[in-house]
Amino acid sequence: MAVKNILYAPGMGQDYRILQEFRNELETMGYTFSYIDFLYDEGSFNPKSYDCIINNTSEWWIGISLGASVLYYMYNFAKNKPERITIINPFSDRRVLANEKGFDISTQWDFSPKSIDISVKHIDLVTSVYDQSISMYHGIELINKADADTKNIIYVDADHQINSIKAQIELAQCLYNKKYVRGTRNGYKSCNIYQWERDLF
Repeated sequence: MAVKNILYAPGMGQDYRILQEFRNELETMGYTFSYIDFLYDEGSFNPKSYDCIINNTSEWWIGISLGASVLYYMYNFAKNKPERITIINPFSDRRVLANEKGFDISTQWDFSPKSIDISVKHIDLVTSVYDQSISMYHGIELINKADADTKNIIYVDADHQINSIKAQIELAQCLYNKKYVRGTRNGYKSCNIYQWERDLF
C-alpha cells in the first residue's frame, strides 16, 4: 500500500498521549500523520483561519472528542476535502453538551457541528459504550446527518479516551481492514470491539 497521510485532531487539552497506540498501529500499516497547529478555545471560532485544515491534503481525517467535532464542522471549509473522516466520541452541539454536563461555555467555542451539512465518500463513527463525557447520541446525530457513500459505526467497549491499549490496536485494525466491519444495524455497517480484558478500567 502506498503511504497515505492522516490529519489528526486531538481532544480538549490536546494531549497527544491519548490514542498514541492507535496512531502507532496505523503507522505500522503505512500511514503517516500530520497534526493541527492551533489551540482550541483561543479567540473566537473562525473556521476560515485554520490553514492547517483548510489547506491540508490528507486523504483521511481522524479526530477525537472536541477534535472530532472541529474536523466535522471544518469539512466544508477545506480546499482539498478528504475521502474519509473518522469521528471518535464527538459532540453534535457544544451548547447542548454544556447544558447536559453543567459547564460554562462562555470561555469556549460555541459551535454546532450538526448545523453543517457535509457530503463525504466515507465516514466512520467510533462511539465508546462507557463514555461518561459525551453521550452516544451526539455522534449518532452527526453520522445520521452526513451524506456519505459508506457509513460505519464502531462500538467500543471503552471509556471516552479509549485508554485500553488493546482496544486502540483493535480499533486501528478495524478501520484499516474492512472485514472487521461485519454487521449491519439500522442500515449502517457496524462492528463491536469488545473481546479483550478491560485492562485499564
